[in-house]
Amino acid sequence: MTQPVSTSERLAQELEALNAPPRLIAAARRGFFDDVRSDSKTPKVDLVNTLNELGYTTLAQRVTNGEFNETSQEIRRWFRSKEGTQTMREIFPAISEARWQDVFGVTT
Repeated sequence: MTQPVSTSERLAQELEALNAPPRLIAAARRGFFDDVRSDSKTPKVDLVNTLNELGYTTLAQRVTNGEFNETSQEIRRWFRSKEGTQTMREIFPAISEARWQDVFGVTT
């Protein structure tokens, strides 16, 4: 059974189809515009602004409409990852792991 294509990869493929700059494609592939993996606090806003600046307004609108939001499976995978667990502990130090998983609808 093949793995589904990640949201970051789908975005990179869309950018390739538009002949977008290689650095933008690479950034998408690395997860720079991913809501949970990006170091940016506003990765989708950054992406929409960049796309609009480059004239890719149709793709920018698709991003705004949520077409490239991470799937629930991708979010759950991140929550279960070392990085996700560490991040949640830093953000919510007084809340138990079981509680924040319950609050955010994530089960391990």
